[in-house]
Amino acid sequence: LFMVSLFIVSFGVIVPAMYIVPRAKSLRIEDYTAASLLSVISIADLISRLVVGAIPESSKFTRLDQYGLSVCLMGLANLLSPLAKTYPALVAYAVGHGMFYGAFVPTSLTCLADLVGPKRLPSAIGIL
Repeated sequence: LFMVSLFIVSFGVIVPAMYIVPRAKSLRIEDYTAASLLSVISIADLISRLVVGAIPESSKFTRLDQYGLSVCLMGLANLLSPLAKTYPALVAYAVGHGMFYGAFVPTSLTCLADLVGPKRLPSAIGIL
């Protein structure tokens, strides 16, 4: 089930970063302003990775729960992306996608470690 979710998520992770700038250009946003959306995604991603790393695991909200929540919210952000037709709306989408992608990456690594154990982790990293 974890591998299936990683396969499906791989489509939602790559496509927004590839198409956000052409989408902004098609909405008649200037080139440099459109390109700044990639920076917004990256900054939100970085901040989110730091925040997720600082969140402790509790018995009520495990890393697997955090992984599932980040994947669902990233999917929801991508689902709502066609509604972003202005630059501020595209910035809001870029922030949301960056935040949830930044939460997805570290939690997927820790979930993989929890699922396969420390002995099999070096060979299981290839799954990601």
